[in-house]
Amino acid sequence: MNQSSSQSSTRKPIGIFKKVAGTFCHYCPVCSYGRKNPDSLIGKIVHHPLHANNCPAWKAEKELYQSVRD
Repeated sequence: MNQSSSQSSTRKPIGIFKKVAGTFCHYCPVCSYGRKNPDSLIGKIVHHPLHANNCPAWKAEKELYQSVRD
């Protein structure tokens, strides 16, 4: 068994809600601005633990697009 198939079998499938929410957050102009400018007011708000730990769309975006950023 090759490495890629063993990795894909251990990953949990991503649900449709998580895909929709993550995609919405990824293309949201406010969230995009906050990710690109973390020292701005908007960036501080979206990266603040109150938002980052409780927003399902933000969490889904991080999970969906993490591999793209690495």
